[in-house]
Amino acid sequence: MGYGPQLVALDKASGKELARIDLPSNPQGAPMSYSVDGKQYIALSVSTTPLPELIVFALPD
Repeated sequence: MGYGPQLVALDKASGKELARIDLPSNPQGAPMSYSVDGKQYIALSVSTTPLPELIVFALPD
């Protein structure tokens, strides 16, 4: 993994790092979490050129 922008998932109880994902550019806001048909997703807006992107990650089952 590089040293640029990253999304880092931590265990709420222990603070242990669960995952680290490189992002294509700097985030523009707070991550959003939602579920569809019982599947959990995390969405994040990043500042790419020429237009911002919305990146969505699905959590494992």
